[in-house]
Amino acid sequence: RDGEVEIFECGEILLYLAEKHGALLPKDEQARWRAISWLFAGLNSVEPSCMRYFAYAVFNAEKDWSAGATEALLPLLRQKLKRVTDALGEREWLAGEFSIADIMMVTVLNSLKGTDFVSDYPSLAAYHKRGTERPAYERALAAQLADFDGAPPQMRG
Repeated sequence: RDGEVEIFECGEILLYLAEKHGALLPKDEQARWRAISWLFAGLNSVEPSCMRYFAYAVFNAEKDWSAGATEALLPLLRQKLKRVTDALGEREWLAGEFSIADIMMVTVLNSLKGTDFVSDYPSLAAYHKRGTERPAYERALAAQLADFDGAPPQMRG
């Protein structure tokens, strides 16, 4: 919530913050749209493949169909990661300068922790490391995790 504005989707929140504060989106029009495109790609292309992997390989590992479904998904997941790697090229960040695209993509790549998927692409692994080592990232993660410290909230009934 921000005054009268109430929003809830993470991509929407990132776009709102970037628009409201004039930061996290490049000023150059092409770079700006590149950042917005990669924000959506993170949510609608890369993240679904990551989540499907865990749904098949982790949460349904004991099911008869899991191994086949996981194997069928792997080429798609690798293709999505290669596209991000290719889009980065030699740049540090997806749109040239750090943007909402990078916040989203680094967060999406976090979902592959404990796997070798990201490390299979050295420039993608370096990108992910740059993103998670940013002081602002570390502060935001600490603030998020602090919500889970202490006793759970009491249910109202």
